[in-house]
Amino acid sequence: MGFFVDCYGAETVFQNEKFLKWYFTSPNENNSIMDKCIISITNDNQIISFYGGLERLSLYNDNSIPFVWGVNAYTLPEWRGKGLNGGIVRKLMASNEINGVMGMNFKTAKYYEKLGYNMFNLKTLDRYVLLLNNESFSIIKSIGQDDKLARDLLPLFVNKIFKYDKNIIRLNEYSIEKYLFNFEVDVLLTNKRNKNFIKYRFINNPFVDYRTYAYLYNNEIVGYVSSKIEILHPYKFSAYRIIDIYGNEKYIDSLLKYIINDALQNDSLYIDFSVFGNLYNNTLTENGFIGLQNDYVSLLPQLTSPIENRSNHGFLGLQSIDYNKDIMKLDNNNVYFTRVDSDSDRLNRLSQIPH
Repeated sequence: MGFFVDCYGAETVFQNEKFLKWYFTSPNENNSIMDKCIISITNDNQIISFYGGLERLSLYNDNSIPFVWGVNAYTLPEWRGKGLNGGIVRKLMASNEINGVMGMNFKTAKYYEKLGYNMFNLKTLDRYVLLLNNESFSIIKSIGQDDKLARDLLPLFVNKIFKYDKNIIRLNEYSIEKYLFNFEVDVLLTNKRNKNFIKYRFINNPFVDYRTYAYLYNNEIVGYVSSKIEILHPYKFSAYRIIDIYGNEKYIDSLLKYIINDALQNDSLYIDFSVFGNLYNNTLTENGFIGLQNDYVSLLPQLTSPIENRSNHGFLGLQSIDYNKDIMKLDNNNVYFTRVDSDSDRLNRLSQIPH
């Protein structure tokens, strides 16, 4: 654990053994732990470099293919410049059918592009925002962003309670076992959302209380939206953060209306959703969400414990030896990735772990 404290500081959640085991456990059938993580050690067995790998399944051209997200790459400062990280990444690239990275600064994105990743012309994730309360502008100003620009870009939502839809249920340990899943999604490459993944990531998550709502049609789950409420520390206000949207688009509309009701009832200042891909653009904008791109993504705080003014680190990269030609042709019209992919909404600090 000392390595992670040296990397990320005394408050890092990565020194908690329970969190580490959960975070690096595969939700796939093998249930392996840290199988895709790579380390470099000295002759006396001291860890000097680490590259985490999260095992997932991708849905690629309607086929299930193993996928590894590279996360938490770190080399101790005194060992940098010796080619360790490059060697680790090349080993990762050669070991897995498809590799992905998400969430990094521009310099790191260029590094992955040089290594042969499709970095999508250095396009970042978009952020869709629905402003519910004027206090949002004071939060924007408090992190040093332009609140006047925000007022021009982000109209305040006219509070409207939508009609309750009896086909929407909250997913829990009971309901997720009761119904079959039938997702009809027209996208070439995305993270595979099956029962194992949804249970692991949302329903049985020991660290975060997700609000996951699903739409039932003919006694099957045909779409869902998963969210969480985050306190905007050090203030008492909260934001309603959509982590994932998936399913047949005609049912996502009803789910979004339900989510808006839920956010209003919980006095959240705004709703946001980060995504790479155009899958639900029309449905989001029809429900009042405003799409922010590039630097505008940072208008509202992306980190909330505490809030801070962080530049947009939403770059996405994909690489594959087996499917290299096809992977390099992909663009944001035929892929779909959200914050649930690569666990970019995970906890960061020990103080965030529920007691």
